[in-house]
Amino acid sequence: MTEPMHSLTAALYIVATPIGNDGDMTPRALQVLAAADYLLAEDTRRYGLRAKQWGVPTKSIALHDHNEQDKAQQVMEWVEQGASVALVSDAGTPLISDPGYVLVEAFHQRGLKVVPVPGVSSVVTALSISGLPTHNFYFEGFLPSKGAARVARLSALRGLDSTLVFLESPRRIVELLEGLKQVFGGGEVALCRELTKTYETVLRGSVDHLIQAVSDDPQQQLGEMVVVFKPLPVGVDVGHWHSVLNDLAAEMPPRKAAKLVAKWSGLNARDLYALLV
Repeated sequence: MTEPMHSLTAALYIVATPIGNDGDMTPRALQVLAAADYLLAEDTRRYGLRAKQWGVPTKSIALHDHNEQDKAQQVMEWVEQGASVALVSDAGTPLISDPGYVLVEAFHQRGLKVVPVPGVSSVVTALSISGLPTHNFYFEGFLPSKGAARVARLSALRGLDSTLVFLESPRRIVELLEGLKQVFGGGEVALCRELTKTYETVLRGSVDHLIQAVSDDPQQQLGEMVVVFKPLPVGVDVGHWHSVLNDLAAEMPPRKAAKLVAKWSGLNARDLYALLV
């Protein structure tokens, strides 16, 4: 059983929980959950099962997209009366594509204290292992489910000089990759699936390579997914550079030709070399 803190300051505590491996739960998060006067969870049943494993109180109050606006007033009154309240999502850091924004924004408007209890985030976890640029990234989250709306939203992201991060349903992963190809022309992708879980998989390569790999292997269309994407530079004419590649390959070894064209164009050297051989 986790030993609770002796007391918590009256505040709203935003508590990150593991995205898969329960070993990633922090000691501080366990202490806060054990000591809080009230616990808010997106899915109370799922929270109860996990809390039982952690040895912290299992009873929680539902806070989700459909009741958050109504619950905010009550939660603020609890804190104003001296209570501590902990908010958890189903997995990872609350508010990141999960409920909580309305509540936290209301707390700031009222001048009440909000305390972070940091931990795992699938977005940061995926970025850290993607091998793609991390100094500047844009988190999009889930795209619209309808095809035309998805393409329109992807088109709005063109021109961002950033690595892009998406969350995606396994049912639509091929559609997302094909949309990246359609809108951006290509780029480098890291498909991070089932992070920290038994079947954790990271696939890295060009958009074309990932479309083929995921289409050929139904196992790669299962589980929770984070897609990290570095688009081709805006204005890259792929056809032109393929022509340059072929001309150079007539004068030098294919690998050297591929490296030169990759340096000049921003295209992937491995994919260029594969075209030649």
